[in-house]
Amino acid sequence: MKFLLVGCGGYAALYVREVFSPLNTDGHGIEGIVDPYADRSPVIDLIREHNIPVYDTLEAFYEKHSAEVAVICTPIGLHLQNALTCFAHGSHVLMEKPLSATSELCRQIIDAAKAAGRRLGVGYQLCYDPIMLALKKRIEAGEFGKALSMKALVLWQRNFAYYARSGGWAGHINLPDGTPVYDSILTNATCHYLMNMLWLTTPGYDTLPALSIEAQLGRVYPIETFDTAAARFTLPCGCEGMLFVSHVAGVEEENAPTMEYRFEKATIRVVTGANGAVLTITDEKGETHEAGVLCQNVIHKTNEFIRAVENDLPLTCPGEAGLATVLTYEKLFENGLPDVEAIKPVIREEDKLWSPHVGKVLKDAFAQRRLPREMGKTYGA
Repeated sequence: MKFLLVGCGGYAALYVREVFSPLNTDGHGIEGIVDPYADRSPVIDLIREHNIPVYDTLEAFYEKHSAEVAVICTPIGLHLQNALTCFAHGSHVLMEKPLSATSELCRQIIDAAKAAGRRLGVGYQLCYDPIMLALKKRIEAGEFGKALSMKALVLWQRNFAYYARSGGWAGHINLPDGTPVYDSILTNATCHYLMNMLWLTTPGYDTLPALSIEAQLGRVYPIETFDTAAARFTLPCGCEGMLFVSHVAGVEEENAPTMEYRFEKATIRVVTGANGAVLTITDEKGETHEAGVLCQNVIHKTNEFIRAVENDLPLTCPGEAGLATVLTYEKLFENGLPDVEAIKPVIREEDKLWSPHVGKVLKDAFAQRRLPREMGKTYGA
């Protein structure tokens, strides 16, 4: 099958690269690309090499083509209209995360899919990974007993270019025309890790939102939201989940995604190293078994979504699952983010900002499973 790719810059460029790589074991291709700024894409030469037709608008694409599946990788503020147009032309939609900026907009997308009789999936890679899917079945079968606590740590530096991309919507609450985006490190870049906690602890695939959330937020970049956070959630199963994330830790403090999930009969860990994200399970006897390396390729989730569409299989990350993370994070914005810490000192380099204490504070908080303020700490000096 050939699919429509909506967007080809930034993260979307991975789809183009992986379609034409050995990772594409199913052989699916690209029918066309819709992106008015395709000439700026880092993969424009690859697009031209393979003679993929490029259009400025979805309407122009659908005038000449059809697509059973559309993969939407555009900025958050465009998700709703892109999805509605694709459904109206008969395409099933795989939407990159987050599904949309607000629960109201998410529900509009979900309702439009149902009205059109089309499938809607959300691109959280871990929900398509075979090792995670096997783990979920074992959790739901009660093999590990009750979930006791879950936590994850992600320290990824981001630069000025990251916040300036696609007109500078990153880190904003609303676009100049009032369109909501609610973009932040929690709601976008690292929302995979809350999603994984919600998804693993909700039976089935629809997924429920957290019952509560409290957070300690920080900011270095001149954005509306925040680039650093420690958050505690009450997960649907009733246990505690915690997420510790920042875009402004020093390069020596960077930490690829690390997860630790404690159950009555086992502790599950994911540690990302040179060989990828390795999932291990330590049993009651203290014996550790490696379950494998997680597959987080974008073409893998595309292939799995297409397989579900072609064979009428359940979606492992349907629209309702994407709604769960948005419902959870909406609680953060109810009072307009009045308590975001202005982190100091700030180190300015040619291409980025960072602060020297953030990484250690979050690593200590992760180790102790507490918010920094519960340890008497701020993010700064």
